[in-house]
Amino acid sequence: MTTNFAEGEIMGSSTLDALLSALSVDVEAFALCEIAENVRLVFPPMEVIEVHHVLEGTLYLTIGDADPVEAPAGAMVIVPPGRLQYLAASKSVATSKISSEVALPVRDGMVILDATNGGQSVLRIACGTVQPDPNGSYGPLDGLSQPVAEDLSDVPVISAAFAAMLEEVAAPGEGAM
Repeated sequence: MTTNFAEGEIMGSSTLDALLSALSVDVEAFALCEIAENVRLVFPPMEVIEVHHVLEGTLYLTIGDADPVEAPAGAMVIVPPGRLQYLAASKSVATSKISSEVALPVRDGMVILDATNGGQSVLRIACGTVQPDPNGSYGPLDGLSQPVAEDLSDVPVISAAFAAMLEEVAAPGEGAM
């Protein structure tokens, strides 16, 4: 049994299956977000599905004017296309940073978003996008209209996949894309 943190509803295993199916081949534009306690990272709307996997800390994700979604370490949040997002380590923040202004390219398509203001990171998030197929379909995620948050801390394949991507960001090797 899993919980949708945004709505407090029970989410069936078919949603998790759809998520894993979609992510197995379609995650692109990987980023590692480092966020300080008093900073929120602003993601302008993008016309792709965005995926955030909380590595450390607790994510407070606000979509537009909605109440924040609270997602603990190990959770994954899927955000529908075209949504303004605010990612923070707490409900109250002192400053905002636009994602494009704090992007440090690591290599083609991979970046580190450093929203720490030179301080310590209390929230680490692995981010990516799910691209539509040539027909504009997201497959099992077509029709996604609300963010979905799922605690996947007990699903080893998710942790392993994101660990491999983080290793690639830290030290890209030969043949890396």
